[in-house]
Amino acid sequence: MQTAKETHKGSPRNRHTGSLKRRQFLKKMVVGSCAGDLAWARYDALSKGNDKVYDISRKLRSARRSVAVRIRVNGRLQAASTGEPQQLPLHVDGQLQYVEQLRAGRDNQAIAVRHYRQALARIDVAGQQTNSQLAAEHRRIICRTTSRQDELFSPGGPLTRAELDLIDIPGNSAQWWMLLPERPVHVGDAWLLDSNAVASLLRLEAISKSAVRCTLEKAVKSTLTIAIQGTAEGAVGGAATLVRVDGHCQLDSPSQHIRQLDLRVWEDRQMGHAQPGFEIQAQIEAFAEPLAPVPSGDAVIPPDTDKNSWNDRLLLLEFQASDGGFRLLHDRRWRVLADTPEVSILRYIERGKLVAQANISRLADRGAQPPWTKATLQDKIRQSLGDNFTRFLESSQRQDERGYRVLRVRAAGSAEDVKLIWSYWYLVDRAGRQVSLIFTHEPKHTALFAAADRALADSLRILKRRGGSARQADNTAVERFPQR
Repeated sequence: MQTAKETHKGSPRNRHTGSLKRRQFLKKMVVGSCAGDLAWARYDALSKGNDKVYDISRKLRSARRSVAVRIRVNGRLQAASTGEPQQLPLHVDGQLQYVEQLRAGRDNQAIAVRHYRQALARIDVAGQQTNSQLAAEHRRIICRTTSRQDELFSPGGPLTRAELDLIDIPGNSAQWWMLLPERPVHVGDAWLLDSNAVASLLRLEAISKSAVRCTLEKAVKSTLTIAIQGTAEGAVGGAATLVRVDGHCQLDSPSQHIRQLDLRVWEDRQMGHAQPGFEIQAQIEAFAEPLAPVPSGDAVIPPDTDKNSWNDRLLLLEFQASDGGFRLLHDRRWRVLADTPEVSILRYIERGKLVAQANISRLADRGAQPPWTKATLQDKIRQSLGDNFTRFLESSQRQDERGYRVLRVRAAGSAEDVKLIWSYWYLVDRAGRQVSLIFTHEPKHTALFAAADRALADSLRILKRRGGSARQADNTAVERFPQR
């Protein structure tokens, strides 16, 4: 039980003030570091007396190694609620072990194939404990670098969001080589990491400011120690974030491979359109041991790994409703906002913009009753929208290869003086099991949204429910699309 003093310190007002002060401090560090960049040469010779030159120039080298990672996170989640946001204690203890084969792909971009022996995290949020782990069929993972970011996916099938979050952590071993300088250095020399290297190191989707500096700190026999320090400002899933990093890596000079990486990461991330905010400190410890190369005839990296067709479907994520009533595949830009037995709410985020919202509900089984017709669905839409309804834009019906009867109706209208477009989908299988999908977006986002509703609806599979009662068959309520 908290004492009165502890309660006062932990009050929402004081926590909010503390959060602002921490964010202001981190921002000053970012701005100050960036201003200091003007005074830095690209490389600093801080130790003029050491004439020995170490040629550890940045180059992607093929490797096969065993990697062990431990990540520990402590901090607070900031969850949305009525009134002041909730501050929830967060603790994570994760362990990863995998064999990684690394090589250069197109344009010298890294491609790594991993076989995970272990991938497990114990997560505690305000005393509620859960375990996250990779499914057996997903233990083979490909990490591929694109022009935008690193992509992790499994040839065994689409990952879940929880599985992706488990393995997509700061300090990605496939990108350790990006920590190295662009030319030979002396002990004491320093160099700045470019924005791509910082984004990969800290798992940021966008970088607005960064000042992360590496320094060749010391050389003992064949082991070189590189210090990593700095700050970055960017975004993940459209949520602004401030990050500070402090750590070291150890490099084997003859092979020019990094054998160990230790990082401390402090991150202050704002709440996003579909994600909680948080203030955390993460400790990452990673060790890599070289393994004998695989004979050329037994290469584990598929020859078509560079092709876009290889991972179009595999980059999708799988989502299953909490009550087991349906399962679907979705683009990674969709994020789950809520998942209850009544409704699953997903939001489509594109470069920080809230583009659309999807409300998906498993309805009560119809049994022997005839399924809805297009006219039935249109009547229900008029009733649900009421004065917000303006007109129908289009409608269609079909029987598809899943054996589902599929209705789709698009309607235009407005809510709180904001013009909106609703796309209603109704799916029913031969057994009378049915699902409704309601997509909402503003007309200005039509091009961004494109056919995202069809992709979601076409991937959906209606399942036998695990238990509990479904919503009433005639309840097709419209959830108001929140404006930001």
